[in-house]
Amino acid sequence: MKLPRPRFSLRTLVVFLLLVTSGAGLWWHWEAWYIERMVELQELPDFYFPRAAVSPDGKSVTCAMPNSDIGRAGVWDAASGKRIALSGYPEASFILQSVTYSSDGGQVLLDGYVYDARTRKVAVSCYAWTTTLDEWAEITASELVGRSWDRNDPEGARRAAEEKSIMTWCVSPDGATEVQPNLVKPAVLVFARSRTWPLVEVELEEGFDRLPDVVFTPDGEGIVAVSSSGKVYHLRRRRPEWWWGIFWLWEFWLTVVFAGLFVWSVVRDRRALRGETDGDHE
Repeated sequence: MKLPRPRFSLRTLVVFLLLVTSGAGLWWHWEAWYIERMVELQELPDFYFPRAAVSPDGKSVTCAMPNSDIGRAGVWDAASGKRIALSGYPEASFILQSVTYSSDGGQVLLDGYVYDARTRKVAVSCYAWTTTLDEWAEITASELVGRSWDRNDPEGARRAAEEKSIMTWCVSPDGATEVQPNLVKPAVLVFARSRTWPLVEVELEEGFDRLPDVVFTPDGEGIVAVSSSGKVYHLRRRRPEWWWGIFWLWEFWLTVVFAGLFVWSVVRDRRALRGETDGDHE
């Protein structure tokens, strides 16, 4: 038995191609967050010690230096990857085990020494930890409570260090979401503050690099993350993280419109074909 050959108008074919194109665009831009760009930090030492922090405004990165620069930390521009300064506490006889910024980004806590990011000098010694080097290694910058210490309160810095949160985290400016690094792979997790499971997971790269720090940008529309291999990832928000966020995508509405046009065109073609068949029978 010979099967009937499907017949469509040129209009239906054009609408179908537009529907496929808009659907592909929707699939490509489905994720709420995407990697806008990646910057590699320049002038890194051969052995990069994975202790790093991103400033609250996302514009600079401070990394603890390895054996060749004991007691020092390097400061890099997050946008260009260029090293801005190499400062810290040169009199120290140990490798810095922790780095974290104050809430206003003006100072950096380096293993108990408050380093002023503006004057690039050690401002005050608060001795956040007075334990052995082995115990310091267990209290890293990623275990500080998200920049809750006041730069004018050394005792508050010490208390924040002793609280030893599980990982670094940062709350969005509007207080609705928070961002954390994945503990088992280089990925960023975005949570709603009212829920315990992530809304979004953005994988940054393959491998086993850890993420010492992640922060929201001041406008809440971006995330800056630094990896232990010296890469800085700049992420941008494309839409709200919740399921209804797809309504913010113009590709979604184009797909809906073209889907409706395609159904309408197919119905018109079938009616026209039925009319031709009825005319032939008469």
